[in-house]
Amino acid sequence: MARSLRPNPPAGNFLTARSVNTDLLRTSTVSEIVNQLPGAIPVFEKLHIDYCCNGKLPFSEACQRANTTEEEVLEALKQAPPVTASTIRPHDWSIDLLANYIVQNHHQYVKRTLPDLVALADKVFAKHGVNHPELTEVRELVHTLNKDLQAHMYHEEHVLFPAINALVKECASILREPGPFARTMHNLNPVVVTLENEHDLAGHCLHRLREVTQDYFLPSDACTAFTNLYKRLQEFETDLHLHIHLENNLLFPKTLTLQARQQEKPFYLN
Repeated sequence: MARSLRPNPPAGNFLTARSVNTDLLRTSTVSEIVNQLPGAIPVFEKLHIDYCCNGKLPFSEACQRANTTEEEVLEALKQAPPVTASTIRPHDWSIDLLANYIVQNHHQYVKRTLPDLVALADKVFAKHGVNHPELTEVRELVHTLNKDLQAHMYHEEHVLFPAINALVKECASILREPGPFARTMHNLNPVVVTLENEHDLAGHCLHRLREVTQDYFLPSDACTAFTNLYKRLQEFETDLHLHIHLENNLLFPKTLTLQARQQEKPFYLN
């Protein structure tokens, strides 16, 4: 069954002159806010508002889940950097450009960083595990993220993203017969559902890491490696949140919208 697509975000700008349009913010989802106001990302990270896996939540509900008030968040958003001519706007990109950006920027970061985090988690566990039993689960979670995300990215790079490129080319073609996309991957909905579920699992690992480390609180006997592990895990968390947001809230919906438009062509209906 085709996935239901949310209507377009409310019209208007989140920034009016130097003030925040609070009425518009209150009627938006958190992912829509991030798309229009990228400076909201550090605010949401600081207040633990989930704009990636649960980016479709209304602003008010997201605040409730983060145990914070709308007023506190709105006040923080007033200090967010405004959108300028140099601001990167992924929501304006084509899906093939966005997929390539995700691979070159976020996938490469994950592939480069996770093996180092695995080695670092093993090292810190070996040295401090006896006195800090929480490191047992930290180590397990890092290993799980490494295993799951490597398989997840392979699936994207070898199944979904090539299909996206084929879909874009096919939509731009004037051919009156099915192209490679129509002949092979004519329904991406199940693929997207699987990938979103895998994102949820990764998000759970990140959430559990924060719980078990008490928001990455360093004990008094933390060595340099211990400190570095917690610092780099927080950096990884921030990057993965943005990574998942770009896929869940931009790439996947745009892809399914383009797919639906392409499926209206006569050769899909025969």
